[in-house]
Amino acid sequence: MMKSFEQEKISKKAKVAFENREYNKAIKFYNELLEIDARDVDALFNIANIFHLTGEISKAIKAFKKVLEVRPDHTDAAVSLSVLFNDIGQYEEASKIFQIASQKV
Repeated sequence: MMKSFEQEKISKKAKVAFENREYNKAIKFYNELLEIDARDVDALFNIANIFHLTGEISKAIKAFKKVLEVRPDHTDAAVSLSVLFNDIGQYEEASKIFQIASQKV
C-alpha cells in the first residue's frame, strides 16, 4: 500500500528522531503513523526496536509480537523476538520463534 504524502512526511521526522536517539520523539511520530494506519508494520517494528534499545524488554516483546500478528512473515521481527527471549533465558520460546521464522525464509 502506498503511503500518503502526510505519512511520508511523518516517517521522515520519525527516522531523523530515531537516528538522533530522540526515542520519545520518534515514538510520538510512529504513533501518529499508527493513528493513520494501525497496521503500519514499519512503525510497529521501529517502536519495538526502540523499546529493545532502551531496555524496555516486556514492551519490546509485546511490540515484536504485534508486528508478527500483522505480518507473520516479518523475519526481522521474528529474529529480534527470538533474540530477546534468548537474552531473558526463555530458550524454548526463543527456539520456537526462530524455527517459525526460518520456515518463512
